[in-house]
Amino acid sequence: MTSEADRNIGIVRGKLLDSQTGGPVEYGNIAFFRIQDSVMVGGTISLGDGSFVFEKFPLGKYFAKVQFIGYDNLIINDISVTMKAPAMDLGEIRLVSKASALTGVEVMAERTTMSANLDKRVINVEKDLTSVGGTAIDIMQNIPSVTVDVEGNVKLRGSSNVLILIDGKPTGLEGVNSSDILQQLPANSIESVELITNPSVRYDPDGTTGIINIVLKKKTFEGVSGMTSLNTALGGRYNGNLNLSLRSQKLTLTAGLDGRINTFNGSSETLRNITFNDITTRLTQNGSNTNSMHMLNGSLGVDYTMNKYNSLTMQFRARSFSEATNSLLLNQTFGAGSALIRDFTRDSESDRAMRSFNYTLGYKRTTKTKGEELTADLMFSDNAMKMTQASNQINIYPFASWLTQLTANDNTNRMLVSQLNYVRPLGQNMRLEAGYKSDIRFLTMNNSYSWVNPLSGQPLAPTESRFAYDEQIHALYGIVSGQKEKFRYQAGMRAEYAQVNGKEEVSATSFNKRYTSLYPSLHLVYSMSPTSDIQLSYSRRVSRPQNRFLNPYIDYSDSINIRSGNPELKPEYSGSYDLSFVTYKERNSLTASVFYRKTSDVIQNISGIYSANITWTTPQNLTTSSSYGVELILSREITKWFRLNANASYFRQTVKEVPEFSIPRTDNYTWNTRLSAQIATSKTSSLQLSGSYSAPTIMAQGRMDAQYFADAAWKIDLMDRKASVSVRLSDIFNSRRFQSQSWGPGFDSSSLRKMDSRIFWVGLSYKFNNYQQRQANKRNADTGIENTEDF
Repeated sequence: MTSEADRNIGIVRGKLLDSQTGGPVEYGNIAFFRIQDSVMVGGTISLGDGSFVFEKFPLGKYFAKVQFIGYDNLIINDISVTMKAPAMDLGEIRLVSKASALTGVEVMAERTTMSANLDKRVINVEKDLTSVGGTAIDIMQNIPSVTVDVEGNVKLRGSSNVLILIDGKPTGLEGVNSSDILQQLPANSIESVELITNPSVRYDPDGTTGIINIVLKKKTFEGVSGMTSLNTALGGRYNGNLNLSLRSQKLTLTAGLDGRINTFNGSSETLRNITFNDITTRLTQNGSNTNSMHMLNGSLGVDYTMNKYNSLTMQFRARSFSEATNSLLLNQTFGAGSALIRDFTRDSESDRAMRSFNYTLGYKRTTKTKGEELTADLMFSDNAMKMTQASNQINIYPFASWLTQLTANDNTNRMLVSQLNYVRPLGQNMRLEAGYKSDIRFLTMNNSYSWVNPLSGQPLAPTESRFAYDEQIHALYGIVSGQKEKFRYQAGMRAEYAQVNGKEEVSATSFNKRYTSLYPSLHLVYSMSPTSDIQLSYSRRVSRPQNRFLNPYIDYSDSINIRSGNPELKPEYSGSYDLSFVTYKERNSLTASVFYRKTSDVIQNISGIYSANITWTTPQNLTTSSSYGVELILSREITKWFRLNANASYFRQTVKEVPEFSIPRTDNYTWNTRLSAQIATSKTSSLQLSGSYSAPTIMAQGRMDAQYFADAAWKIDLMDRKASVSVRLSDIFNSRRFQSQSWGPGFDSSSLRKMDSRIFWVGLSYKFNNYQQRQANKRNADTGIENTEDF
């Protein structure tokens, strides 16, 4: 008689992949059922590379059911494990996304807009027509839970403390505005955006609200293939790109080049009241500006498969960014009875140039044990920014005079990142992941400022600052994840040691900080049914002060708004909780979340009165803030040719009082929503309409008013989908503007800023030598199914 132990000698393995991208599907469910009575005998989940192994598999005949949110369920028949053949390899199992099974007129066939993994949400933006001709900033305006301010900086769930990654790696531009990072990425180079509100400990803990990871397109095909595109709009706006790839069995070479020329105009209005020494004055300021930007990005990549278990990746990226700005400010200050006290104009010309070089080397080793892998990555980035500005200030009243202000900045940022990561399965339903990461940064900020007498050419009261900053962060982390029946879990801990040194050479001031921190994370998922999950997550995060916030240099470039850094700043820490319900049916999905975040030592810019008519702004650690609310994300197929995507967030923001800065407690309910409709107008064309609204939000010393706008885009495919023409009108009603109010002891202010936003774009793209598409069409010829995938 055969014992139960003798029967449990089999092993079944395989690998889950996305049918379109070929990428791994992590945390997919594979359940096995006996053919004779359909009783489930067990199951497992796929690992990070999509592989799965079911050890000690009982002998017999079975069928398997494979499922994962956002993909069609798949049944695998004829699984037989016998004494003679105890090991069965199911090979590559390709899952089809919920939205990719349309045929005929349903040309919107593409991956589902959003899919949910254990610790992140992936938004597919590859087919978003409303970003045609734009940059990553335009993409961000279409992402659930994300808002963009007038400077192009992003907020996630109302907070700007967000870590931005590109392909899971640091951008190499830490310390600059997120706007500068996003403006350098063309929208058509982005495949998807990952929102990670509660990241696991494999990610850096920076960004108290979470992480936005921008995933760039990497599709390559056998032989030589490529794509080129060109977009243009009225007003001197042009952008284009060329991507090439050469792929053989072991070697893949890729190259990319994209450029952008953009000119846009802006205007501003400010009204500020100041009471100083019992005297009240009112400032009115009206401004206009013209910006001309030039960007050029290039990349080279090599992927080499040395043998079955070893592969090597090398990549080089170079970025160049320049911006010339001409601005004019009209300033008038009034006293009691609207008596004119001061009247002057400020005409400025500035030039800013950035260049960045990024080098990446990656090594990956797998073993005979499915799911076991070792990866080693090394990245070095070298960035520099220079800016010069000449401002002519013409005093009209109370006396006529003319002075020229000269400002210069010369900054460098070098960063070395190294990481070692190891993953090993622990039985059939568990795995262990551990790693080490080191971040080393060296930054310099050199600033000079002076007034110059235009007649004599002699500088008046020149000032200079030379600030050097270095930071080292070393981390160890470990993660255990697994599944037991309908329950999935992931628990991790990250330990970090940070060392920060800063020195301002001119004033001979310096600071040194050392601190050790622990960052736990926990993710729990319960599968209520094959199509519904409940997810609970927690993570601890940190927002470290940026070097420009720590630099004590006093910036007088705006004579009525002085700014300086604060070397005494401490990191702010937050704990974030998220409870979500995710369900889908056929090609429809719904995600409902409840979230809570509490942050200590909140960093915000605080303004105060410096003298009559002048304010001084510097960052400070304040108190504790909290934010909690609900979020809904819906994707609904109304008909076969009409799809609706909607998301809405409603949350409460509170900041405790800060008596030392005379800041009272603030409490506000706010919300934002976005609606997008995709319409198949024919077999080869589609229309997209979208609208967005963000309610007013609060700050420690003010609030931002509501914002709303709408976009429209249309695309038609030509030449058997090798070419396409697209048109886009952004901000149809020209309503996108930024209004805000701020206040504090002795002052209150309101401002309005508007930039060119209603723009009509026309774009053309062409794909050539698309091997994979030709092969797919050939495979489907016998079935009569049209391949509608657009590479």
